[in-house]
This record gives sequence, C-alpha cells and structure tokens, in this order.
Amino acid sequence: GGPAHVNQALVVVLEWLGVPGILPAVAVARRSPAVIFLAPLLGAGMTAVAAELELGIGLSLLTWYVVVAITVNAAAAAWWLAVGRSRRRPGPPWTWSILTSAVVLGALIASLTGLRTGIIGYDGNAIWLTHALMVSGGHHALLTDLQNPAYSFPNPDYPPLVPAAGALAFALFGHGHLRVAVEVTALLNACA
Repeated sequence: GGPAHVNQALVVVLEWLGVPGILPAVAVARRSPAVIFLAPLLGAGMTAVAAELELGIGLSLLTWYVVVAITVNAAAAAWWLAVGRSRRRPGPPWTWSILTSAVVLGALIASLTGLRTGIIGYDGNAIWLTHALMVSGGHHALLTDLQNPAYSFPNPDYPPLVPAAGALAFALFGHGHLRVAVEVTALLNACA
C-alpha cells in the first residue's frame, strides 16, 4: 500500500467521484467550503445508485455510473437555472471560508494517517472488500452472491455506498490492488 496506491485512490475519488459531484454539491452548498468534501460523497452516492441499477437491470457499474452522473448533473443544472439563481444568499466571509477549509483539511490529514499501515482489518476484508468485489463482478455475479446463503455473515443489509465506490476503483484499476478500494473507503470517510 505505498504512494502509488494512494495516488490511484486519489484519482478515483477526485476525478471519478469528485468531478461528477461538483455541480450537485454547488447546487446544495453554494459557495461553502463544504463543496470540496461534499462532491466526492455525492459521487459515491451516484455509484451506489449505479450499483442498484446494475443489480436490478444489468449492464456494468461503469455504464450505469455514467448514466446516473449525467442525469444528476442535468437535474442539478436544470434546478440551478430554474430556482437556484432566484434565491441569492450571501456566502460566508472569505476569511471564514479559509479558516474553515484549513481546519477541515487538518482533520482530513489526521484521519488519513491510518493509510500508512498495511493492515486491513476484519471488517475491511469480510464486509467492505467482499461487497466491493461482489459489485465489481457485474450483474450476474452480484445477484448470485446475494442469493448465496454463505453471504448472510458479512452484513448483507449494508448499503452499497462504500462498496460501489470501491468497485468503481476496481473497474478503473483492476482487482490486482485490493488496497486501492480500502484507500477509497478511507478517503470517503475522511470527506464525511
């Protein structure tokens, strides 16, 4: 889990989760510094919706993610044009924004110190990686895995938010680096 893995995880979070989440985040949070941290979380929410569509209809996670991201961004743009401009609210003073961003960035850095270790605990293996691998396997693999009685032990009722983001990392970088999915999970937790 060296710097190359962290860089790959950052690419997934910032580019593949963050960029599609920017417009909806700005529509919700306006000029708040929270937009920086909200955008990847909204992108992860879009991957969760894509995972549900993959399970229910078929096709791939990546295909559904593109469809969901385009739809959500189109809806945010339409809302912004129709309603958003008419409700102008003053933003926070720039000094407050800089101070808030610095404090939140410090908390983000502190929460990411765990990435220095190579240990993936029981929950990471039994729950999050298992779920991410299931989602990344495609419609048939996910459906078959969910119907398997052995699956009842790793918390089948957990929502697909985090595993879908890990599965997106697998779709982009392959299954050879399980640590990348763990790092995406840590980065999303830091954003939350």
